[in-house]
Amino acid sequence: MTARLACATILTIAVGFGSAYAQSTPSRSTPKRPAAPSAPVDTRRTQPAAPPMDTHLFVVQAALSNMAEIQLGHVATMKAQRADIKKFAQVLIEDHVNTQKGLAEAAYGAGIKWPTQINDQQRQLKQRLSMVKNDQFDREYLRAIVNEHRDIERMLAEQMNENTRPTDPALAVKVNQWAVTTLPAVRARLKLAEQMYAELDRTDRSARR
Repeated sequence: MTARLACATILTIAVGFGSAYAQSTPSRSTPKRPAAPSAPVDTRRTQPAAPPMDTHLFVVQAALSNMAEIQLGHVATMKAQRADIKKFAQVLIEDHVNTQKGLAEAAYGAGIKWPTQINDQQRQLKQRLSMVKNDQFDREYLRAIVNEHRDIERMLAEQMNENTRPTDPALAVKVNQWAVTTLPAVRARLKLAEQMYAELDRTDRSARR
């Protein structure tokens, strides 16, 4: 599937997953920020520093990240215990649908084979969250969102700072413009997720006293 067809499938992926989940579901880190809360980073996701990726590969990886966030958001709208986390998950779904549309428009005409499903690591994360007990879900979901947004923040920053000559200069210009407009929103969502995780952590500690 090329980027031209991606826009037509994004809403199908976003909406269709919600109904499928309801029918079938059983009952890489960046340097720490000074103001970051205690949300732990999943060390299994940490990867050694790698050279900047080709623009085509970056587009595919960014598309996969958006798809994963949309699907995790649908899980959270079903399982989150707190109303503010359900609302946050719905906002993330809508934001990532729009972000995915913008990416597809930026990559239009580049002949990129658009991913049609999330990768194995993302699928395993979705499955794990689907099986988490309800009273533990909110913490695990926010932990996943923090880690996912730290990853995409790093990817966007690396793409914007890429100085080597791209194999597809026209695509690189459009994708870099998309990255510039997307990065502030990613950082805002990351900050909010970190704050919500910190608040949940404080609430849990207070309840245990």
